[in-house]
Amino acid sequence: MLKFKKMLLLTVGLMAAAVSAEEIAVPMLWQNAAAGQFRVSAMGFQCDADRIIFAVKLNGLEEMLKKPRFLMGLYSNTDGDKATGRTFEGGQTGWDLQVNVNMAQRSLNAVQWEERKSLGLGLYLDDYLVETVGEVVYVVIRREPLERFVFADVISLRALITAEGMEPIRPDNLLDTTRPLGVMAPKLNFVRYGSIRPRQLMRPEAVLIPRQDGLQVWNTYGERYGLDAPMPPIVATAPSLSLAAARGEAEAVHFAVTAEAPLVSLKVVPSGLRGPGNSLLPGGLFTVSYLGFVRNIREESFCDILWPEFRPQKSRHHFVQVEVTVPADSAPGVYRGELALIVNGAAAAPIPLELEVFAFTMPDRPFFKTAYCLKGSFIGNHYGKLSGADHKKEYAALEELAKRYRFSPRLMKVGAKRSWDAATKTLSMDWANFDESATIYFERDKFTVFQDSAFQLGSHGTPYKHFAKFLQSDDLKIGDELFSAFFPQLIKLTYEHYRDLGILDKTLFIIWDEPYNTVYDDINTACRLAKQAVPEIQLGVFIDHAAKELTANIDVWLSGYATLASLRFSPETKDKRAWCYNGIGMSDMNTPASHLRQYYWLADKYAIEGYLYSEINAYTKPYIGKDPDVFYNTYANHIWMYPDTVGNPRPSLRMTLTRDGLDDYDYMALYRQASGQANLPEELQGAFPVLNPDGTIDFTVKTNRELQDVRYRLAKTIEQAF
Repeated sequence: MLKFKKMLLLTVGLMAAAVSAEEIAVPMLWQNAAAGQFRVSAMGFQCDADRIIFAVKLNGLEEMLKKPRFLMGLYSNTDGDKATGRTFEGGQTGWDLQVNVNMAQRSLNAVQWEERKSLGLGLYLDDYLVETVGEVVYVVIRREPLERFVFADVISLRALITAEGMEPIRPDNLLDTTRPLGVMAPKLNFVRYGSIRPRQLMRPEAVLIPRQDGLQVWNTYGERYGLDAPMPPIVATAPSLSLAAARGEAEAVHFAVTAEAPLVSLKVVPSGLRGPGNSLLPGGLFTVSYLGFVRNIREESFCDILWPEFRPQKSRHHFVQVEVTVPADSAPGVYRGELALIVNGAAAAPIPLELEVFAFTMPDRPFFKTAYCLKGSFIGNHYGKLSGADHKKEYAALEELAKRYRFSPRLMKVGAKRSWDAATKTLSMDWANFDESATIYFERDKFTVFQDSAFQLGSHGTPYKHFAKFLQSDDLKIGDELFSAFFPQLIKLTYEHYRDLGILDKTLFIIWDEPYNTVYDDINTACRLAKQAVPEIQLGVFIDHAAKELTANIDVWLSGYATLASLRFSPETKDKRAWCYNGIGMSDMNTPASHLRQYYWLADKYAIEGYLYSEINAYTKPYIGKDPDVFYNTYANHIWMYPDTVGNPRPSLRMTLTRDGLDDYDYMALYRQASGQANLPEELQGAFPVLNPDGTIDFTVKTNRELQDVRYRLAKTIEQAF
């Protein structure tokens, strides 16, 4: 039944919400009638074959919902055995399940604990519901993604509840499901999962390239299909596979070869393409990749990993990517050739291929800024203990792969060497190594931005100790005499050097990471010191809400879309510089291909300056699931590239689609340069997504085929403008 439901969702795309509601009486299993304001007065729990429900009654909930950073963590020993689940220094908690709830966004994530290790559960938007009724918070999760959990008659539940300006609430109680004390009230008026933020799924469709040999060759437009996906509806036929690109642009065409049964072998060989004046784009310019399937921890499979050779699989669909980087001196026009096809060792009829080269050239550096971090610490997670040379080899290959896809890696390898004269309280900085690294980073590799962490003073509610260690002061505090002597010099010397290098517009000065309200005074003090030294400096902060206490001093906000929306829709902050981090659709393999690209259209429309990811190479230890021959991506939001052998990381289909989005952004910038017009032509305006005040996004274009058509029309307007 579950598989049929998933197939139905894939077939119809985003389904309409059910209008009927179900009233659920959740058993109350603990209560404290004497609980005061902002305290937990009752807890409930229910588990059946379809869902689990946690219920927490919180006195003063309505007022708490108005507070920033209203978060709730639920920790449960589900099996009644303290010897399983999470451990910590000094003892056993037995917590098997942890659920982290953001009350402002009505969102959550969940993890399974095994000793000190946590395993994300990969919940989708339509897997859960966070609802408030009266003073009760209901958290509902489908049973299916929690199938590994055992729920005993007696479970424990700790609710860690925090909000800005409040002391944490930490009730920890046993809930005996065999001895209910009544019913949680008001009851849960359950409408459906995902009723707050419906999940938007890809709409499967095929454009068929007709053949006579029993094989079905169809353009997939880069959608990620499952291992057991049915043949999608055929919406059109075409005489050839086709793609279009500007000079200097890398572009790919995606197709499937579908047979009655899985193929033993498949090989695709591009021929040269003949174009205007008999000009030739040789076959050697084309790169063929064969898509392999990966699975998530829910045992769902999707084609994502790009292999250089075909690997036998269990699907009768065989997905291929053919990519070309158009030489900068190519004559514009249409080039035609074919892809030779060798199936199970025998030659089959070739596939016609057509490439149109536009009469303009892509910039060598993207207009849009990215900071997609590569972290060397993850390499050992997959490969185990490596020699220094092998570790360096893998990291260099990761960097090269990111560069090929036009991603900037966020951090530079070296910074300035600092020295402090304690007697004169004078800071000196040696820039030689930094300048060499910056030249490589910006001039050779053409990266767009880097994050300078030299100014970062702390994370969450704790200041870092590195400045104290550098200044040899055990009790250094932000704003004291020593800090006030040192920090403005650091700001001034760094700013002036970057200005002289011409990289101020390519630098993110981050002053704090996800601060609690307890350090707002420190942040504001440091900002005032910085701006006394350099009034024009732009300081940034990673933060999950638009803290009004910081708006006077913070210039660059790096946040999720809910915070970005609150910035953009408030008159006081609508012109603030904004970045989005860790949230452009990479975590859900069913995200439509067009959406991954449209995030860059969204950035153009709402003046989002760049996208930042804390890491995109979060290799994990090999995950042994139900099929040991399948690669598991257990952390999809941060695994964009896959380990193979040392020095040979493999890209993903999602990376190709993301690069397409970067290219789309370049097309829009090129159009404005060539035409002098601020806005795209009216007939193309409908392609832009809509950012809602609550941070949700409405994607107007539903398929990559449609978006390709929009971009083709945009390219033609660029040609006319030039």
